[in-house]
Amino acid sequence: MIGFIEKNDILSTFFLSSSLSKNLLTPHLTRFLIGRVLVGTFRSIAQVAFVNNALSGIAIFVACAISSPPSALLGLLSTIIGTIIGILIGDPAGSLNGISGYNNFLVGMGMGYFDTALSLDSGDWVQFCRLLFPMVITAMFCSVIHIAVSRRAPFPPFTIGYNIALAAWLSFAVGQGVTSCFFPKFVSPNRPSVSDSIIEYDSISFGWFVRAVLAGIGQVFFAPSLTPSIIITGGLFIGSPMVALLGFFGSAVATAIAVFSHSTMWMTEIGLDGFNAVLTSIALGGFFFFPSWSSIGYAMIACIITVALRYVFSGLLVHPVGPSETFPFCFVTAWFYLSADSINWPRKVPEKILDFPERHLSMRRSPDPASCVEDIYNS
Repeated sequence: MIGFIEKNDILSTFFLSSSLSKNLLTPHLTRFLIGRVLVGTFRSIAQVAFVNNALSGIAIFVACAISSPPSALLGLLSTIIGTIIGILIGDPAGSLNGISGYNNFLVGMGMGYFDTALSLDSGDWVQFCRLLFPMVITAMFCSVIHIAVSRRAPFPPFTIGYNIALAAWLSFAVGQGVTSCFFPKFVSPNRPSVSDSIIEYDSISFGWFVRAVLAGIGQVFFAPSLTPSIIITGGLFIGSPMVALLGFFGSAVATAIAVFSHSTMWMTEIGLDGFNAVLTSIALGGFFFFPSWSSIGYAMIACIITVALRYVFSGLLVHPVGPSETFPFCFVTAWFYLSADSINWPRKVPEKILDFPERHLSMRRSPDPASCVEDIYNS
C-alpha cells in the first residue's frame, strides 16, 4: 500500500506531504492515511454551510444521526466516496478541505430522507441495504457533475451537483411506480394532522418563531427537529460564529416572509420556507463577499427572492410535485454573484483567498486583500 502511494504523484502529494507522515512507521502511517480521509470527510459535511472545520462536521453528523441514523450513515458513506474521487482526479487539497464531498453528503441524506421506508425518527435497515448500491452510483454521478461545474462554470459550484444527482434519482424512483421499494415520499413524516392550516398571526409566538428559524437551519441537513437543529447551529458556531449568525438571519428573514404571507403552518415549522435562505445568506452575506452592511443588505434581498422561487422550482425536475432541493439557493446566489461584477457592490472576495467570514472581515479594509492574506495566516 505504501509503495503504491509513493509511486502515485497525486496520492503521495496528498498523504505524504507532511514531515510528520514521512517519519511514521507503516501501521501508524496507515492510520494517518485513514485519519486524513476522515478529516476531509467531516470537513465536507460542514462545507455544506461554507464552514471548513472537522469539529463542526462531526457535530452536524451527530445531529443528523439523532434525526435518522440510516440517512446519516448513507450521507457519511456518500461523502467518503466524494472525498476519495476528489483525491483520485487530482484535487488532494480540495478533498482535505471538504470541497470534493459536501454535495455527496446531501445526496446520501436526501436519498434516505425521501425514501418511504426510512423516516426521520427510525429507519428500516433492510431498506438501507437496498439503497447502498443506488447511493454509490448517485454519489459518483454527483461527483462528476461537481467536477464539471467547478471547471467550466463562471461561478462557484454551490450545491448544483447534489441538486441534479438527487433529482435524477428521485425521478427514477418515481418512475418505478408506487409498488417499487424505492418509491419516494415528498412529505415529512412529522407532518401533523392539521398540516393544511395556514399561519394566523394570533397563533404564533416568539418561541414558535425561534423554533421555526432553527428548523430552517436544520432542514439544510434534512434534520429539522428541534434538538438536531440546535446541535447543527452550535456546530456551525464552533467553526464560524458569523456563519451561524448569518444562517440564523437568513432563516429569520424567510420565516418572517412565511408569516406575513400566511404560508402553510407545517412547512414553516419544519424549515421548508427557510433552509434555502440560510445558504443564500451565508454565501452572500460574508463568504463570497466581504462582510459589511452592504453585503448583509445584498443577502437580505437575495433571501427574499430565494423564498419566492421555492415554489417555482418545486416539481420542476421531479413530477408531479417534487422537492425544490437547493435549486433556489443556487439560482439566486449565482445570479447575485455574477451581477456584483457589473455593479461593483458589495465587494467580492477574491476566489484564491476564500476562507471564514471572520478572516474576510479582517481583510476588508485592505486595498489589496490578497497581499495581506499571508500575514493573516501566519499571525
